[in-house]
Amino acid sequence: MKHLYILIIFIFILSCKNDIYSDKEKIVTTKDGNTNVFYKNSFENGLIKDSIAAFDFDKGIEQSSQLNFKSSRGFYESANKLEPNNTIIINALGNVSADLKDFDKSYEYFEQSLRIDSLDAITYLNYGFSRARNDEFNKAIEPIQQRN
Repeated sequence: MKHLYILIIFIFILSCKNDIYSDKEKIVTTKDGNTNVFYKNSFENGLIKDSIAAFDFDKGIEQSSQLNFKSSRGFYESANKLEPNNTIIINALGNVSADLKDFDKSYEYFEQSLRIDSLDAITYLNYGFSRARNDEFNKAIEPIQQRN
């Protein structure tokens, strides 16, 4: 049953995917074998407006791809201070919190992102996967159900 929920979430997110990000993403397989979508050149692509925040964010991505999650979190937090309310940065904080097994904090970040943009499909995907990583398969679909 849990696989069905994850499949439903995945299909939902794919159907909502916004193609404007397609040339701004990089799919990376990390050392632990997980596949992640990272944003590249966040300042040049206009994803992050503050150049220093974008630099920190990009350094956070680099650290995440090398599984240096504590270091990555520090860079993301710095970017978030410089450019608060950016859902891309907040999602990165949610993901790295899940990587560090701080699931409650992870959920807080995703809920914050949804308060900013309740239609952000990436946030729903990240939130669901974070719940699933914490073996909360029944709750993984809740954010989507609450939206409908």
